[in-house]
Amino acid sequence: MPPLEEMVRMRIVFRVPGMEAAAQRRNLTYKAADGQPLHMDVYAPPGPAQARPAVILVHGGPIPRLGAKDMGVFLSYGELLAASGFVAVTFNHRFLSPDRLADAGDDVADLITHLRENAASLDVDPDRLALWAFSGGGPFLAASLRDRPAWLRALVAYYAVLDLQQPPPGADSGIGAELRQAFSPAHAQQGLREHSAGSHRTGRPGQRLDQ
Repeated sequence: MPPLEEMVRMRIVFRVPGMEAAAQRRNLTYKAADGQPLHMDVYAPPGPAQARPAVILVHGGPIPRLGAKDMGVFLSYGELLAASGFVAVTFNHRFLSPDRLADAGDDVADLITHLRENAASLDVDPDRLALWAFSGGGPFLAASLRDRPAWLRALVAYYAVLDLQQPPPGADSGIGAELRQAFSPAHAQQGLREHSAGSHRTGRPGQRLDQ
């Protein structure tokens, strides 16, 4: 097995034509926190500017330091999505330890707000966004599952953690029961099922996420 520093630079094997032509805007600041900027990268298809649907890639954690957006996997997926006709957004958030879960959740929400408020300059359609979470980024899907914002068109949970309600054995992570529930997509999904069942009983079908 290669060393960790080499592994994080490795690109994905799958490729599609046009990945190398993706237009890239690197290290754009979407907010400042803890006295330092938090950066995002934006990948887009080449050619004339136009508003396109965007996919926001949410990295996992906890990780020891900021910089996950520069991992080979996110560079690759950014290029792949751009070659497929989408805008892709990768970014750093502060899930640096278990007790920073809420801070990272704020970062994800602020990134989405920044992207929508600056959609025109970033060539993004603010009403057609998707969230794609990886590994320990899964908990950050919970808010969108629970709130069902009108701009959300798709959610992807890629080998993602979806239920924090049962704490793992071992040392205390500093995450209380209420926070575990708030950041558990499984709990949010259960609420959606109950809402949908109630809507059908009253003749008011629930709204689909892709509408």
